[in-house]
Amino acid sequence: MLYALIAVPAGENVTAAMASVAFSMPLASGAVWTFTWGHLILLVAVITLFIEILKCNSLLALKGIAHRYETFLQTLLREVEKRAVLQSRAA
Repeated sequence: MLYALIAVPAGENVTAAMASVAFSMPLASGAVWTFTWGHLILLVAVITLFIEILKCNSLLALKGIAHRYETFLQTLLREVEKRAVLQSRAA
């Protein structure tokens, strides 16, 4: 749902929309921490996963959550690998 709210108005520029800065914050070291819309989606997903684990009341339900988390991590890894390949081709 959150992805759709960001991606649909972006049209063809979904990658640029996900990489756009939601907010930035100066750190004590002097560096600036930028938080993108893509980071926000990942943060919401991790918080939701944590809540689901806390609500879990059986081993079977916990196995289902573990399977969804594993699938999420595999998908994330594939996307990171694709991005690395695309960046290496562009260079």
